[in-house]
Order: sequence, then structure tokens, then C-alpha cells
Amino acid sequence: MRIAVAGGTGLVGRQTVKALRRSGHDAVVIARSVGIDLTTGHGLAAALLGVDAVIDVINTPTVDPAEAREFFATTTRQLLAAEHSASVKHHVVLSIVAVDQVEGNGHYAGKRAQERAALDGPVPATIVRATQFFDFAAMVVGWTQRGQVATVPPLLVQPVAVADVAEVLIEVAAGEPQEGIRELAGPELQDLVDMARRTLAAQRTSLQLIPSWRGPFGVEMAGEVLLPGPGAQIAPTTFETWLAAQAVDGGQEPVQVAVDSDSTPPPILREPAGDAVTTGVDVDANGLRLRSDGAGCRLAVQEEGSGRPLAPTGIYSVAVQVRHLDRSLAFYRDLLGLRLQHQEGQMAQLHGYGDTAPSLVLLEVGGHAPRLGGGSGLVRVAWRVDKQADLDLAEQLLQREGLTYQRRREEGLDIVDTRDPDRTHVLLVWLSPDAVADDRLPPRLHGWE
Repeated sequence: MRIAVAGGTGLVGRQTVKALRRSGHDAVVIARSVGIDLTTGHGLAAALLGVDAVIDVINTPTVDPAEAREFFATTTRQLLAAEHSASVKHHVVLSIVAVDQVEGNGHYAGKRAQERAALDGPVPATIVRATQFFDFAAMVVGWTQRGQVATVPPLLVQPVAVADVAEVLIEVAAGEPQEGIRELAGPELQDLVDMARRTLAAQRTSLQLIPSWRGPFGVEMAGEVLLPGPGAQIAPTTFETWLAAQAVDGGQEPVQVAVDSDSTPPPILREPAGDAVTTGVDVDANGLRLRSDGAGCRLAVQEEGSGRPLAPTGIYSVAVQVRHLDRSLAFYRDLLGLRLQHQEGQMAQLHGYGDTAPSLVLLEVGGHAPRLGGGSGLVRVAWRVDKQADLDLAEQLLQREGLTYQRRREEGLDIVDTRDPDRTHVLLVWLSPDAVADDRLPPRLHGWE
């Protein structure tokens, strides 16, 4: 079958697209990053040509009830109108178990509007309500983390693996429309606070967790409210199985980073012996001065003994070894907003922020391949963004995907600090106009490495 996935670049969408292709289906990605805007309908008609079914897994970071209702109702109407014109036979919506029992949550209000629009629309529809994902605990930590402390509500949940959700969505889409609601849950009951502790331990992250109802989830979700009904389909993957995979992927050391320059050869990165050995290679990455010292990447402001900033040396790309290209591509492109320039085989090249920014080259080497050159590589990659709105959007998307990050402000700086799927530190940095006046950068940059 030819099946379109609305929101095909998000957390569930990526898994669904991959599962469709593994199953031999023809998958069509519907997302703004591929030129299709669901809020306006732009590009939908062409995308839906010959499509048999649509799986809708779109999402929004807004928590305002009115905005959420407007978003989900508008995008669903746009989708259904285009599907009807294209003679699509089945519309499948991913929703949430107990979405009709929780009144105080803005996101749930939006999902209820989405369900109503789908069931009342011109295309036969099936609603699949799933319980919280295994990733949900880390997502809540990301939303509430302040410094080294995060608050997590003591929710009773029966969480499910995203991969299992994707398989069920495909099974439903390939079948006859039910024109109603079915539920999907994982195999075990879990306490969200305990899930958060175990997830952070698997990812080798240390935080203080405080059980609390003061946050995005109120006491209306206490007790058994979020649990599925007796007729729910039970997915096979356990939380323990999912955690084991997180420990494998999340516990890796930072991957090797090589630097490509049009005027300076790449430095030879070496394991440090005692004190780090400085290679003497100074480069410029979109306004942030970098120094590679074999043990990592150090941002510097001035040459020693001079009052002038370091001169750029012509860096035009940074190549990063990754273990899963599609996973890293989704992170840098769909979450951080870098533009995809070229993709071929196990390589993808993306462009940074602004016309003078270096590009990022992702090189897939597989989950068990040795690091390039055997060195420790750069441990942090930073991009300067042109406006604070870029940071706001990145923060919203990281929250939506449940990824751990820190948003902090220092003298003249606004920073989003996160890790890519291979645990390499990635920073987006906005410099205030005052900080870059007179060709100076804030002295605080001296301490970064």
C-alpha cells in the first residue's frame, strides 16, 4: 500500500516511516521540512496522489488549550479535505488513552478536537489511543529540570514502546476503517518517578528528582485515570527491554569529530597523556572561536598576550562520526533546524545557521565501529544563531521529543545545551548585540571546553 505519515519526521513518525518501508509499503512523509504545510494545506494535494491511507501523528508544543484546539482542528480539516479529493480510503489518528477524562490539560483539549474532526470528517477514520511512551519520563524531566533538580508527578501509567505503536498504526491503516476508537498499552504498570530514575541511570545522567503535582500535570491525573480499559491491545515490549537499549546507545563515549578546512589541514587528534597537548589549531565556527587540544574542543576569545580576537582560519565544515544516520539526521535537521544540503549512502551534509556558518557532515559508521583515528575527538559542537527565536523553537522541539537539555543565560549569552543521539554535546548560542560590540566576545567563554 501507499501510506502517508503526517508528522513523519517526529518521534513516532520516524519510527512509522521506517516500519512501513521494512514491511514493503510505500511511505510518504508529510512534514513542513519536506515542503508540506498542514496549517495551510500547501503541498498536500501532490503528496496524497495515489495514497491509500494516512496516519496522522502530528504534534504541537503549545500547552494553551485554545491554541491546541485550533492547531489540531485546522490541520485535521486540511488533511481530510485533501484526502477526500485524492480518494484516500482510511484516516488513522494517534491519540492518548484517557484523553476524554482529563479536563485541565491543554494538549488533551487539542487532541479531543482532533478526534472529533476526524470522526466527523469525509474520510472513514480510526482513532488509536495509546498510553504514554517509555520516553515520557525523560520528557517530563526535560520540561521541569532547573539546574540539577527536576520535578516528576507520581503518575500511575502503563507505558508503551514507540516502535510498538508504529507497528499497530500500520496494522490499523492497512485494514478496514473502524470509524471508532481502539486502545493500545504496554504490558506493565509503572510509576513515573521510578521510570524517570531508571531512565536517567541508563543514560548515565545524575539529577535530583522530586515527586510533585506542581507542574504540567495536576492531581486530576492521579490514581488509575491514565490506565487503559479492559479491551485494550497489549504491546509486547517491556520497559526493561527498552531501558537496555537506552543504556547501550546512551552510554557510549563521545564520538570522533574531524575538522575540514580550506586553508588549514585537519589536526591529528590524540588521546591526552597527562595534561592536554595543544595542537595550535584555532578555527572559527559561525562567530565562536574554537581550539582543538586533542582532549576536546575549547572556545577561546583572544590570542594569548594580545587584545584582539582570534582570526578565523577558513573552516567550512565539521564532520561527525555517528552510529545511526537517520537518527542523527532527524536530530540536527528536525530538532535543531539545520538545512539538509546533500545525502548519499552513509553521509549527509547539513548547513548551519547563517550564510557564513560551517556545514555539518554526518558519517554513519554503525553501532559497533571504532572511532575515527582512535582519539577522543571534539566533545562539544557549538553554533551561533541569529535570533533568540531560534533557541525558543529548538527548546520547544526538544521538549516535545522528551530530550534532556539545559537553557541558561550568562553574561551576554543565551544558550541551549543538549546532546545529540551519540552523546556529543551540542550548543546553540545567541550573543546579545552588546556582547559582540567592538568585535568582542564575553570573557565568560574562556571557561568553556
